[in-house]
Amino acid sequence: MIATNVSISAVAQTTIEGVTITGTDVSQLFKAMQLAAKPNDKTIPIVIEVRSPGDMPAYDRQWHYDGIVQSKSGTQEMHAWISEDLRGDDLRNAIAAAMLIAVSDGGYAGNAFKQLYDTFAAKDA
Repeated sequence: MIATNVSISAVAQTTIEGVTITGTDVSQLFKAMQLAAKPNDKTIPIVIEVRSPGDMPAYDRQWHYDGIVQSKSGTQEMHAWISEDLRGDDLRNAIAAAMLIAVSDGGYAGNAFKQLYDTFAAKDA
């Protein structure tokens, strides 16, 4: 599901919406995604809930990132919803996209991706 043998030059960089993303930032994102994808590992607390299509927002029919939510035990969790109608590549892509947004919002992908998430979330507000 997630690339594991990706080589990115440490000097490669790009700027998106005023945020500079380096190869080191991308490597940190990949590491966070790999850790988040480990079964039964709660190091990165992502909760993915499967919902019926009628319970999905009209603007996010396949998947929706619901944000950081405080759990009953008081811990912060990143919540995403996935439509129960998804199968195969659509399901895998929805889970990967939701995880990418969650690790970025939660800061697990590093400061650059957190800044990028915050920038786009502010535009979407």
